[in-house]
Amino acid sequence: MQANDNEKAIVAPYIEDYSDRSFAVFGDTKPFKEELKSLGGRFNKNLKQEGVTMPGWIFPMKNRADVEMILERSSVISEGTDKKRKRDDV
Repeated sequence: MQANDNEKAIVAPYIEDYSDRSFAVFGDTKPFKEELKSLGGRFNKNLKQEGVTMPGWIFPMKNRADVEMILERSSVISEGTDKKRKRDDV
């Protein structure tokens, strides 16, 4: 077994539609915790994504542009399809 086998890959934050009225942010959101909270996000460790329970932030759709702006400013956002992208800046 290699030394890296026990390390979890850092998953860049990404946005997914969660319902008709809400979206969620998944991935490594710790650097954005205070900003996400100030934008009205609620952290939930039991969100469902593709049948899997995982932690993330839930927001009303009206806040999407603001959340995207915060994540894009850090240049680590990915939009759903590139979920497993590792952050190069870590």
